[in-house]
Amino acid sequence: MGLLSGLMGLTSDVDVESVRSDLAPIMIDGEEIV
Repeated sequence: MGLLSGLMGLTSDVDVESVRSDLAPIMIDGEEIV
């Protein structure tokens, strides 16, 4: 639920690498999270 909490503004820090690994299965080649 870390991703959902981050999107809802319930956390102050979001680990970008964690978000990337969570979303990797649904991302298209070439898409990236910054």
